[in-house]
Amino acid sequence: MAGVNHRVQRWQWRNTASQYGWLAKGLHWVVAVMALVLLFVGFYMTGHLWADKQRVLYASHKQAGIVLLSLMALRIVNAYGFGYVRNANQRMHHLLYLLLLAMPLSGWVMSSSAGHPPVLFGLHLPLMAPGPRWLTRAASQCHWWFAWALMGGVFWHVFRLTTQWYRGLRTHKRMYF
Repeated sequence: MAGVNHRVQRWQWRNTASQYGWLAKGLHWVVAVMALVLLFVGFYMTGHLWADKQRVLYASHKQAGIVLLSLMALRIVNAYGFGYVRNANQRMHHLLYLLLLAMPLSGWVMSSSAGHPPVLFGLHLPLMAPGPRWLTRAASQCHWWFAWALMGGVFWHVFRLTTQWYRGLRTHKRMYF
């Protein structure tokens, strides 16, 4: 009987004070994979592509960034609106959330101010009218530094989970399906 109750708790869709629901777990892993792919594609495409390949990859990168921004908004609503799970590394999670919002927003500002807004499902999504070059350059620099900060945050997150696992703590199991 205890195994049945554990299984029911494990597959609940909402968060509790000690366990993430399946919606939070799903959003976590989709956002994590998307963010890592976008980071590596972004670093690759900034200096290694020309002409047609560059346009296609930049367009795909922008579309995925808008989807990531939408998923992060949904993740934040789920995390804070439907039961908050306490964790020891709360400040790092807040920093990762902030970076995962700031990263696509800075890219959106950069693209829109340069006159090349993202297109998602055929809809042009200009955040603003084409702006001055200083705004495009500033957004580009922010996007670049947010990428490095996000990569450092992800490595720190994985490092902390690994050290917790090594010390015998099993907090990482809360995010597994």
